[in-house]
Amino acid sequence: MEESIHQEGPSEESIREKYSSWVSYENTLKECTKLIEDLHSEANKLFVEYKTDAQVLAEELRTMKLKLEDNIDFVYKNMSPKIDTSMETLNTEINNAKKGNAAIQAQVSLLTTEEEKIHALVETSQKRLEAVQDLIGCQQNEQQY
Repeated sequence: MEESIHQEGPSEESIREKYSSWVSYENTLKECTKLIEDLHSEANKLFVEYKTDAQVLAEELRTMKLKLEDNIDFVYKNMSPKIDTSMETLNTEINNAKKGNAAIQAQVSLLTTEEEKIHALVETSQKRLEAVQDLIGCQQNEQQY
């Protein structure tokens, strides 16, 4: 009877093999757990490092933004009046040029009118000269007869 009971249960050797494989699995599991913990720890360190870097960069960007805004304000406050003055001066010069151009156009118009009068006088003078020459020619002809 002992043999039948003894034969039904696992042998000591099979128990040792199973225990040995469980110990091997347990050791492998412990190694994997340790690797995961190490990776998790490294990831946390990197996260903290990158978070710190990101915070430093964000602060630098905020500082740069404020400086840029200050520079824009400075340029606007200091250059805007100069630009306005320059624009006013430019507009005044443009208006003066337009007035000067209008005056030149008026002078050209007057000169054109005067030129036309001179041409008319020249034509009239030429006709009178021709008439005087004809008259002189007629008088000379009369004197010859």
